[in-house]
Amino acid sequence: MSGLIWAGIGKGIADAGTTFGSYMLKDIEDQRRRDDEERREANAIKRAEEADRIRAEREEKKAETLKQRVTTETAQVEQRATQIGTERRTARLDSDATRLGEMSAKAGEEGDIALSKEQMLDLIRKDPALRESYRKSGLIEGAAESTRDPRMIAAEDRVTAAMGIGAHSSVLDAYTKARKDTLDEIRRENEQKRAEAAQAATDLRLDQQGRKTDALIQYLGVKGDAVERNAETAEQREARLAKGGGGKGSGSGRGGAPTVRSTKTDSNGDEIAIMSDGTTKNLGIKSAVFDSRVANTISAMEKSDYNFRQLPEEEKRKRAVERLAGGPRPASTPAPSPSSSSNRPPLNSFVRN
Repeated sequence: MSGLIWAGIGKGIADAGTTFGSYMLKDIEDQRRRDDEERREANAIKRAEEADRIRAEREEKKAETLKQRVTTETAQVEQRATQIGTERRTARLDSDATRLGEMSAKAGEEGDIALSKEQMLDLIRKDPALRESYRKSGLIEGAAESTRDPRMIAAEDRVTAAMGIGAHSSVLDAYTKARKDTLDEIRRENEQKRAEAAQAATDLRLDQQGRKTDALIQYLGVKGDAVERNAETAEQREARLAKGGGGKGSGSGRGGAPTVRSTKTDSNGDEIAIMSDGTTKNLGIKSAVFDSRVANTISAMEKSDYNFRQLPEEEKRKRAVERLAGGPRPASTPAPSPSSSSNRPPLNSFVRN
């Protein structure tokens, strides 16, 4: 009996030890697994950092290489652009020398001294004046300069050179942008020149108009004095006629003819003129339209006679009624006597638009 008890106790202790050992082993496995994961993460971070460092070094090296390439290709573009300009001038010079050599050869066939193309080339290169004389004679094209802006020609030569050497896109883009900037600058300069030319033309026109105005003012000053003298003479004549000194009877108007003193409306609605000699005259105009006929007559007389326009309104109406009554029509109505130069005709009435 006691043996079974001890056997049971021993088995229980053995099972407890087994269970405890299992838990201990599980903890050890978990810890080992966590350590492995941390080690893998650390290695991954280290590898990523190393990759970033290598990438940065590669990018830095690439940027340095690109910088060196851009510097080298920029120098090559400038050199090639200069060569393009030289080749353009040399090609024209060679063409002129070839033509002169051909003409010299023809002259040699006729017994004159002949010069080869190389000799002619050496001559016109050393003596630009000789080449210019040949150009003026129409024998060669000569060194005629392009009418285009030299800055634009140089900018286009650089773009052509960059494309020719297969430069990096950044180099080509830079020269393309420089060409556009040059074109914009030239355009702004041309616009400014046109604006300045237009302003100069406007200033010249205003100056010419000013001189014309000054001359007109001087002319009108002289003419205004004459108008004043004529007006004074006309006023004296009017006064003399009013006193009967210049007509055939007292109360007569200009040149002795009776003038209209007033008007009235008769029982038939006709407008009747009462003359200065006491007689009456039917104007043949109804009273309802008389004022409008007078106004139309005044307007017509103002258009045909400048001096008439300067008369007072009462005098204008009086003379218009005389016109409707069949009175005298002077060739030119004398102007009223001005009291000062302010009564002279305005300048703008003489200036044509």
